[in-house]
Amino acid sequence: MIALSKMILFLKNACAVINQAVSYTYPVLVKDDGNIPDIPSHSCDKEGPSLEWLKKRLL
Repeated sequence: MIALSKMILFLKNACAVINQAVSYTYPVLVKDDGNIPDIPSHSCDKEGPSLEWLKKRLL
């Protein structure tokens, strides 16, 4: 019985750690009708702010 309660406590702690590490924001596809200038019409379009500064900083 003690081993079961220890396992339950361990699982609760593990779930808490995982929940803190995992983001709850998921990407949502947005259909562009032309009225949203800051969202690319396709996810592969090269629009928006450049991340070159981040690449230079990491290298």
